[in-house]
Amino acid sequence: MVKIKRFFILLGMLGAMQFLLLSTLAIQQYDGGAMHFPNADSFSYKYNFFSDLGRTRNFRGEPILLSRHIFQLTILITGGCTIAFFLVFSSFFQGHSMAKILSVIACFLGIISGLGFMGIAITPWNEMYWSHFYYVRLSFTAFLLMSLMAMIAIYIHPRYPNFYGYIFLVFILILAAYLLILFFGEHPRRSSNALLWRALSQKVVVYSQIICMLIQGIGAWRQLNLYQQ
Repeated sequence: MVKIKRFFILLGMLGAMQFLLLSTLAIQQYDGGAMHFPNADSFSYKYNFFSDLGRTRNFRGEPILLSRHIFQLTILITGGCTIAFFLVFSSFFQGHSMAKILSVIACFLGIISGLGFMGIAITPWNEMYWSHFYYVRLSFTAFLLMSLMAMIAIYIHPRYPNFYGYIFLVFILILAAYLLILFFGEHPRRSSNALLWRALSQKVVVYSQIICMLIQGIGAWRQLNLYQQ
């Protein structure tokens, strides 16, 4: 059982790291322009969403192949690895009933978030906009609620270092700000400035989530070692 837990923790961390690698590769292959700049010949961190990598056609109407398949693969892996991590996360909160309950809720929300990421992968937004946007909202909202439950569970558990709760707290603030922009901000189609804010905020939250998952993976690994002593 310990080996399975170690494996699932590693999957959670590897899922975050592989996204950095494969998304960078997809970005290098992308030449499809951006919403307000269809003739651009490369991916722009300021004006492209990660989801642009998964479009079936670029903004000039030309088919996208390589970057789309790489994007779909990395998001599917990310979703699967997120699910794997949260299948075992609650097992590190033994000995405190309320922390255990909260961690189970966090795990359920983490699994929902992972499924949402997989939904993003299979719904290219240029063809399935509302389905794609639904999965985006589902995955990030579930991850926000998961982070809140996990943070509280860590704070009230006597053996789980509060440092990892602080990491969740910082990420909650970042993710909450992004969701406010996502739900209530100006639509990116209306202006290049609205696109800029939406695209940049996405990069901040995605890379922050990667860092958060890596740190939480380290924390879970240390907790597993602690329980084995």
